[in-house]
Amino acid sequence: MLRLFFLLIFYSTISHSSTLENGLNVIVQRKEGKLCALQAWVSSGSIYEEEWTGSGISHFVEHLLFKEADGRKIADEIERVGGDVSAYTTYDKTVYKIEVQKPYLDLSLSLLVSALFSPGFREKDIETERDVVLSEIDRRDDDPESFLQRKLFFSAYTTHPCKHPIIGYRELFMNLKREDIVSYHQRRYIPENITIVAVGDFNENEMEEKIRKAFSKIKRSCAKPLALIDEPQQVSERRFCEEKEGLKMCYLNLGFQIPNITSPDLYPLDLLSELLGGGKGGRLNLALEEKGLVHSISAYSWTPAWKGLLAVSAITPQDKLKEAKEAIFSEIERIKKEGVTEEELLLAKKKIQAGLLFLRETPEGLASDLASSFLVTRDANYSERYLEEIEKVSQERIREVAQRYLSISNMTEALLSPPSLVQEETSLPKMYKIERYKLKNGLTLLLKPYPNSKILSIHAVFLAGRRVEQEGKEGISNLLSNLLIKGTSEKSYKEIVSLLESYGGSIASFGGRNSLGISLSILSDGEDAAIKILSEILRKPSLSLDELKREKEKVLMRISAKEDDSFSSSFKLFLETLFTQHPYRILEEGSKEGGPSTTTPITSSKGWTSS
Repeated sequence: MLRLFFLLIFYSTISHSSTLENGLNVIVQRKEGKLCALQAWVSSGSIYEEEWTGSGISHFVEHLLFKEADGRKIADEIERVGGDVSAYTTYDKTVYKIEVQKPYLDLSLSLLVSALFSPGFREKDIETERDVVLSEIDRRDDDPESFLQRKLFFSAYTTHPCKHPIIGYRELFMNLKREDIVSYHQRRYIPENITIVAVGDFNENEMEEKIRKAFSKIKRSCAKPLALIDEPQQVSERRFCEEKEGLKMCYLNLGFQIPNITSPDLYPLDLLSELLGGGKGGRLNLALEEKGLVHSISAYSWTPAWKGLLAVSAITPQDKLKEAKEAIFSEIERIKKEGVTEEELLLAKKKIQAGLLFLRETPEGLASDLASSFLVTRDANYSERYLEEIEKVSQERIREVAQRYLSISNMTEALLSPPSLVQEETSLPKMYKIERYKLKNGLTLLLKPYPNSKILSIHAVFLAGRRVEQEGKEGISNLLSNLLIKGTSEKSYKEIVSLLESYGGSIASFGGRNSLGISLSILSDGEDAAIKILSEILRKPSLSLDELKREKEKVLMRISAKEDDSFSSSFKLFLETLFTQHPYRILEEGSKEGGPSTTTPITSSKGWTSS
């Protein structure tokens, strides 16, 4: 019944496709509703850039196309009638989307023709968008997940051009000139490389005729044959490992080479990825996320027109990386040996079927499905066949493809971690369970032994920060955290530092929105001295008026420096806008106008509570 339900839906929405005399491909389908979707799918992705490979020129053209053409501001005119425009670039295509109400479909079609074939590529637009793309490149490289995804592809592919980033390498992108953009556009933006898709509440024959007339003035161009180098079969494991300062978590990607979309293994591989990482019920989620081994984990099967990847992506704490990897491989091996249950497979099929059905619910989603199917298979209605093949997949086929493709020799591992983990991963000492004690005075003590370690690290943390500060005393926690280590009733700051350094140690304070405290690290033979000093600081801090004045001057200078910094200033404004009453609206340092005066007592030993 389920299969019949889905097939009835797809058979009742078969689209009509045709090819014009100039080579332009057209797909139209009627769908009731107020909105119409008009899209152009261009075979102009990063793998087709030839002499510009790695520059991101396909993506750059995408940024410029809706700017100005035939003297018309394309995006502005569409948005003026309440329409929406968007675009994106992948390895093998650039997609332009317009969504408008039916009365403005003719206008949108006219604007799309101008944008595709008569873009102005004005120098001022080129330089403006160049800065935008440079910002994208910076964000891509700063984001751990995006960075690692790029490194996974660069490592997994040795010859195919999809090893290079879609938006390009900074140095190659910066070399692009207007003449390069014009030349590339003329080469790739020809009718034979373009598919126009229209979905909406219209007569399909009339809509096809309108598209035919709109594009009839565009003459056929000679399409240069482009032979892409196929990726060779992977025969041994590949690894990419890199450390990055400032990271708190480990980012792990495992990619297994799989065949392209024409392989009959496509269907069981899609189901296998769904069974592994599809939602909270996936094997990997149940085995790792619910046990606290990972922050998140997912899996996907990517089967383009060339060899693809079945990938697992996870974010895990540093001390749980090894256990998380072992658990991932354990689940993979379990599927290879035992297969999956009939109930698991049925649920995975339902999820894939439902996902495709939900996609086709909107005009935009239906247009995207029709066009993507056509570009890869030359059959706009391929989704109907896809669902039929998904329905046929057996439990044994899942086990077969898992055995065939999910092997170490066919795997590429990409790891991004905090410093020191990459080199020490194989020799990390076994971590013991954290021991927790509650002392009689209410203080909580957490102990975690590290076998063979020569260093002792102690942190004393108190509930404090902006969250507990009184009105008019903003920044008092920050001041207190700075003052704590400046001396005790028995020792000066210089004496404290000198004693700790004699054991190779150091001390620092910290404060934030919810806490403040002291961090102390020392060689293990200085354990008694460290505990004694920490006890003195917490029980008998000097909190002298002279130190208070000096620290307050430092804070005021820090506030002034932040006012000079555009990011800090904008973040301050963001907090003030987001939080209207909550203490978080004010930065931890407080403000020049508020906060404690230089003569205000910060605290006394009576202010500390062991909880």
